[in-house]
Amino acid sequence: MAEEQAPASTSNVDGDDYAWVADEPRTTISKFSLNGGDGMFRTVQRPSMDDWKACIPNTSRRICSKFQWGSFPMYQIAFEHMEYRLPFSDFEVAVFRYLHLTPSQLHPNSLAFIRAFEMTAAYLGFMPTIPLFFHAFHLQRSRPKGDAANKFGWVSLKQSVKLFEMFLESVRGFKDSYFFVKPLNSVSWQSVIYRGPANDATGAQLVCPDGRPVMEDYSRFPLSWRKSHYLKPASDFIYSAEELTVEELSNYEQMKVFVSGFPRKYYEDEDGNPVLDEMGVPVTKKTFIDTKKLLASKNVAEMEACFSMLVMLYFIFVVYIYEFSFLIAFEHMGYILPFSDFEVAVFRYLHLTPSQLHPNSLAFIRAFEMTAAYLGFMPTIPLFFHAFHLQRSRPKGHAANKFGWVSLKQSVKLFEMFLESIRSFKDSYFFVKPLNSVSWQSVIYRGPAKDATGAQLVCPDGRPVMEDYSRFPLSWRKSHYLKPASDFIYSAEELTVEELSNYEQMKVFVSGFPRKYYEDEDGNPVLDEMGVSVTKKTFIDTKKLLASKNVAEMEACFTKLRKSKAAKEKRQAAVLGSSSTAAPSPGGDDIDNARGNTVIVDLEDTVANADNQSRPAKIARVDQGNTSATGQILPTSSKFVLPPAIGSPDLVRKSPVALSDAEKAIMSDMGPEALKNELADAMVAAFKLMEISSLLNGRECKYLEERDAAREEAVLANQKLEQARVNHAAYKGKYTLQAGLVTKLAEKETEAVRLVGEKVELEGKIKDLTTEKETLEGKMRDLESRPCSSGTAPDADELVVDSNGEYKGFTRAALVSRIFELEAQQLDIAKSCFDNAVAQLMVLNPGADLVVADASELKEVHDGVIVSPPPEEED
Repeated sequence: MAEEQAPASTSNVDGDDYAWVADEPRTTISKFSLNGGDGMFRTVQRPSMDDWKACIPNTSRRICSKFQWGSFPMYQIAFEHMEYRLPFSDFEVAVFRYLHLTPSQLHPNSLAFIRAFEMTAAYLGFMPTIPLFFHAFHLQRSRPKGDAANKFGWVSLKQSVKLFEMFLESVRGFKDSYFFVKPLNSVSWQSVIYRGPANDATGAQLVCPDGRPVMEDYSRFPLSWRKSHYLKPASDFIYSAEELTVEELSNYEQMKVFVSGFPRKYYEDEDGNPVLDEMGVPVTKKTFIDTKKLLASKNVAEMEACFSMLVMLYFIFVVYIYEFSFLIAFEHMGYILPFSDFEVAVFRYLHLTPSQLHPNSLAFIRAFEMTAAYLGFMPTIPLFFHAFHLQRSRPKGHAANKFGWVSLKQSVKLFEMFLESIRSFKDSYFFVKPLNSVSWQSVIYRGPAKDATGAQLVCPDGRPVMEDYSRFPLSWRKSHYLKPASDFIYSAEELTVEELSNYEQMKVFVSGFPRKYYEDEDGNPVLDEMGVSVTKKTFIDTKKLLASKNVAEMEACFTKLRKSKAAKEKRQAAVLGSSSTAAPSPGGDDIDNARGNTVIVDLEDTVANADNQSRPAKIARVDQGNTSATGQILPTSSKFVLPPAIGSPDLVRKSPVALSDAEKAIMSDMGPEALKNELADAMVAAFKLMEISSLLNGRECKYLEERDAAREEAVLANQKLEQARVNHAAYKGKYTLQAGLVTKLAEKETEAVRLVGEKVELEGKIKDLTTEKETLEGKMRDLESRPCSSGTAPDADELVVDSNGEYKGFTRAALVSRIFELEAQQLDIAKSCFDNAVAQLMVLNPGADLVVADASELKEVHDGVIVSPPPEEED
């Protein structure tokens, strides 16, 4: 194999080859070597496989020993607590190979990061790559100090942006807990080695005599500690953002968005209670991927469950502080989880968690919803916040910038307060927690994820990135107070016709309740100075209504309100229009005091009291104008009130119709003809009443049909409006994406126009250069042909001088150059001849001491003196 082979001895830690390794890994003996493998974790391979073996090292082998005996070292913590299993995954092998490190050269926390990153990428649906991983993680090398400063220990990975928790803040006891793992067959060996062409020292491929390449075994990743990793600076292993592909950048951004969506963690004390700051607010910190819990996953299902728990806030007080509610809401107001759609809509619209609302306001929400259900219409947010306004509680003084509970205030009173003064609710709260996926779906929902600008995030395959959202605020929110209270209110102009009709229906319904009678401690009605019972307007009894356990009890509550259950509240003055226990005595004074002397008749007691009434004296029939005659019943009110036949359907059944004695006396005094005429008039009046009622009923039915048709159209229009809103939201998302594409297209088109212009300009330059090249080539050809074509034929003198034609083709410049060359040659020849002559003289006169110091071939003898010749004069 190309990996270093095993030497003859079984130890190499003392050799010079590993002198660069720090002392601690070089000298630490495996505890399994000393105890015979006691406590060694032997599950090193994936289930249903028997291809690997965990081997106990002998006392001479170290974690940094050379590869030998077909095994390589691993720390036990990787298999026991990080769920590493052999063979390694392709990504794990790629990391080890890229770093030029065997797995045991990496710190255990770094091994945990590798596997956690790979699992997170699998959960988010993208492929982990080396550039992406080494953009997310940087390197940190451990080196001893002092004399051992040139030695190296373990290599650690450090996150550039924190996404994962450390596996362990302090990993202790791992340095001597190591053993060696060994593949047992060809299948497992293929995950460690592969065959490839052999190369010589220069990198050239080796070839067999028959032309086939020489094959050799190579390790897929380093199988022993390598020094080659440390020969490069740590920064060389890191990828910058510019070196990543668009897909890798998108995947990294997806991972950061995924982690940033985790709720903040709450610090806990020893008892598991949240730690609060000086203001009583829980102290929190940012949540990251829990590496330890993630690596404890035995399969894909457990991994997904781990991520789901992080996303769904599963751990109470640890991952997220759950929505908390006051005890009174569940104990006395009938609130039951999950909240109804309308309750959720109110909390969501207000940006408030339920406990931020005053208990009386919580009661109003539920009472309004129950009343709407009873009256048969759908409660809506616009209708509710037209009927109710907001009132915020704020402290005074130095705490004026702080906020407390939010209350609802009725614009037109329809509901009684649940309690006029609610005490002891502020410390009566607890936390509620969903226990399964069904209950969680009432708290959260999955929707498209968006970036900081609100743009929808999209996966590389075009699918939208999904994220979990809460259906309503799960903790106290400040965002509600950033808007004025008036912004939450709907005016009448903002309501639909149907909502206005429903609100009017509710007001008419409440206004039809009988007035309440004030009572004293003994239950007797309280009378005013005139002896008349003191009453007050009746509203929906919120407390009694919320005490209803089911629909039947709710309907019974409303029925009692409409019928006025208490008998004392049923008393009405002169309900039958003529029910008086005694006729007033003659005289005007009695008429003026009729209100004070009127007897209030209980309808249920009318028959019982009829026999006890005193019989008035017979009186003669009088004209309508003689209203002061004795026996005439004078009206006690300007209005004639009909008996409540609809409100009291058992009125005639339980109370048979009876005539007063006064009416009997009048009819007894009438003759047959008069009674006949009265009957005829009554029949005509009845027929007229039937005709008028038929006419009005026809009109009313037409109006009701039109109203029902309008309601159906309004419902259909609302459905179309909602669909249009959904389509509009989808269109906005598509338009945003399309706008971005159009912008990029415009930029590309501009770039294309610029490049086309540059192309045209370059083509012009090329054309000019080509023309210039052709011109120069023509000139060059002309110059090359000029010595032969331009020279004239030699004349007779030239033929005499140069009979052989040696200088026939010479130009003037060439001839001048030749002359200079010949002159130089002549000078050299003269100097050579002079030197030769001097040498011969010295040979011929061996005993003579010849002086040649001033002699030169260029000097002359004049008058017995050697002198240089004078320079030639120029004309």
